[in-house]
Amino acid sequence: MLGHRLSALLLAWIALGCASIAAAQPCITCRTEKCPTKTGLSDWCGDGKDPLARSTPAGRSDKARKKSAKRFHVNIESVPAGATVTITGDEMTSCLTPCKLELKAGAYHLATQLAGFRTAERALDVNEAQAVTESLEKEAVPATLEVRSPDGSGTGGQLTLDGAPAGALPVTRSLPAGAHNLVVSREGWQDYKETFTLGDGEHRTIEVALRARPRLGALLIAADVDGAEVFVDNRRRDVTPALVENLVEGVHIVEVRRQGFHRWRQEVTVLPGRKIKVAARLVANDGQPEPHVETDAERQAREEADARRAARRAEERRRAYWSQMLLHPFSFTFTPVMFSAYAHNSSTDMTFGGASQLAASAGVRVVWLTADIGASNWTEGASKMFLRYSIGISPITLGTWLGDDHKVGATLFEPFVLYRWYAPPMTVNGGDSFNTIVIGNRFFVELGEVGIGLEISGEVGRGDTTKTVDGAFNIGVCVRVGSR
Repeated sequence: MLGHRLSALLLAWIALGCASIAAAQPCITCRTEKCPTKTGLSDWCGDGKDPLARSTPAGRSDKARKKSAKRFHVNIESVPAGATVTITGDEMTSCLTPCKLELKAGAYHLATQLAGFRTAERALDVNEAQAVTESLEKEAVPATLEVRSPDGSGTGGQLTLDGAPAGALPVTRSLPAGAHNLVVSREGWQDYKETFTLGDGEHRTIEVALRARPRLGALLIAADVDGAEVFVDNRRRDVTPALVENLVEGVHIVEVRRQGFHRWRQEVTVLPGRKIKVAARLVANDGQPEPHVETDAERQAREEADARRAARRAEERRRAYWSQMLLHPFSFTFTPVMFSAYAHNSSTDMTFGGASQLAASAGVRVVWLTADIGASNWTEGASKMFLRYSIGISPITLGTWLGDDHKVGATLFEPFVLYRWYAPPMTVNGGDSFNTIVIGNRFFVELGEVGIGLEISGEVGRGDTTKTVDGAFNIGVCVRVGSR
């Protein structure tokens, strides 16, 4: 009996506790049959629903929990490729582009990094399969500017870059790529200004040479006639008496003019920081015409006309010279002295000789015929005298003027090819004759119709009877007379 009463009291106490809990937070802990509510009549917390489902932390349903657990494919690319992508959010991971990840649904933050490019960041909401492409912007590489003054004129001068002070020369600064301007200022010197453009990572050196600021002076000009016009360097400045200031030191031309008087003209030296007094004395012209004084415009026009005439004369001389070089009506070339060294296959000894010759040339354009007759003396045991006859061509002549006056010309290249026949020697016993081929060149310095030059040639041939092969090297002094 006592046990039944205790059981009834325990059940009543439990029912009272459930009612109190349901009033504050309905049935979080009750999973008993017939869990009482405020009315004590409803089971399962009074609405027939699972109390644990109502008491989840975020209040999400089973459908929401299932969706949050689902994963989606995300393709990530970058331009350029090879960037590192760092992903933070519900999950944390990283990869190198291009890459393919499988992420749980949710909100993420993407940071894409690549050396030499700016970091790209974005928010990513993953609720379906998707592709992400990041276009990276190249990171600007600072350029380096070095400003110096090798001649020392700008050393210590103040540098201004893009309107801001940048220190005293020499200066080295890092600047962003793009257009910039600089100014170098120094007391007593003219400012140096320059605009320039720097590329990414470029190292630019600017060398500054300052010009001394002109030192100025003044002229105080008076005349014995007031109101006369004052001109300095052909520029009207004032009337007498006149103070002409801000003149650069040095020599200036001062003129004083007045109707009815001759012009007064004088060269005056201006000194820096000083006023130089000039006194003009005008002379009446007594009705005589004023002598003409050449103005700057007239002087410039005269000098330009003189230059045109000089250029025209130079061109005429150049054409005349080249026409003489390329058109050869007739000329004589006399070689009074020629030294020759002969070699024979029949003898190991070198023999020497001398020769004189007279050549005549005539031709048209760059090719002309040349012929010569001469005598040579060989010393081979006994002296042998030969007469020789030559005929051949000179294919081209090239020359130039010596000096700007175009009066003296030089033939630099006049090659020739000759066939030469040596008659039998003029000796008691006679001798063999020779046929040779001669190749050489002539150099001349020419003044008008006369030229003095040098002939260098080599020849090879053989005897008509002995069939011995002979060679010779010739060098001689030439005199040319004729239209060249």
